[in-house]
Amino acid sequence: VEEDSTGVYGKVNDAEIGQAVYFKTVITAMSGAKNYMVHDEMSDGLTYTPNSVKVYLNPSVDATTGKVAADATEVTATNNYEVTTTALDNNCDFHVAFTQAFCDMLVDDDQIVITYAATLNERAEVAGNGNINKTKLGWGNQNQTEWVSTATYTWESDVLKYGNGTESNVLEGAQFVLLNSDKDKVAKFDATGKITEWIDLPTAVDGKIALTSWDSESIQTTNEDGKIFIKGLDSTDIYYLREVKTPEGYNLLGEDQEVQIAASENTANYTMTQTALTTKVNNQSGSELPSTGGLGTTIFYVAGSILLIGAAVLLITKKRMGKKE
Repeated sequence: VEEDSTGVYGKVNDAEIGQAVYFKTVITAMSGAKNYMVHDEMSDGLTYTPNSVKVYLNPSVDATTGKVAADATEVTATNNYEVTTTALDNNCDFHVAFTQAFCDMLVDDDQIVITYAATLNERAEVAGNGNINKTKLGWGNQNQTEWVSTATYTWESDVLKYGNGTESNVLEGAQFVLLNSDKDKVAKFDATGKITEWIDLPTAVDGKIALTSWDSESIQTTNEDGKIFIKGLDSTDIYYLREVKTPEGYNLLGEDQEVQIAASENTANYTMTQTALTTKVNNQSGSELPSTGGLGTTIFYVAGSILLIGAAVLLITKKRMGKKE
């Protein structure tokens, strides 16, 4: 499976819900092959991408990434293989059945490389054992290899909302949306905080997006513990929390808050684990002065200057009156 942040194929990767995931299966063939059939079964969190299967025979492969060379010639399906996705055994998502004419061309150690794709969907398992894709080869008269598998992980973060710099002063009722790295998509969530899909941002008016313009399934509201939960994130991406409504008496955040997951791979047993993450967001209560350089501060400066001038005139006037007396 390909890790999108590096482009390298390995046994594990991580991704966000809604992301395309790319797989590769390699068969080392033997001469005299008969009835070659590849079986592929994906867990519920992965959705096979129809018509994504490509087959190569002895292609050039990058030694570092494991990617098939961009100029490699595909084996055409016609007279060589057939992909089926219905009425399959072993709970498979698809089979690739090679014709005997294709098998008759094979010699010892030929490399048959099959690439294909899936999408990490809203049923994805978060952390845990990952989302499994497994494959095996059948040949001859019902002979089969053992299953071999990959794991695609996705992660979570909780968000703690608190007031005036005191984490125990949790704030219920704050509302947030989650933006992607480019801030051009917003996540929709189910009731547990798991991402279900990414959609376009609403249209801004005068540079602002009204609260009522956000899709209701994109808004998460902090509970009595001051928390929301976000599930389905990639560790190699940065996300942005945007506060769209703040509890009464508190100031709305002026900037988006970064969210980034930390995860690591255990190369000994081909697993990944996440470092526990709580994203903490502070709000201040009370009045908030307009930003520096804006018209609001200019008004304060002018008003203050007028008061100072008035005080000076009054002082001079009193002194003059005192001399006349």
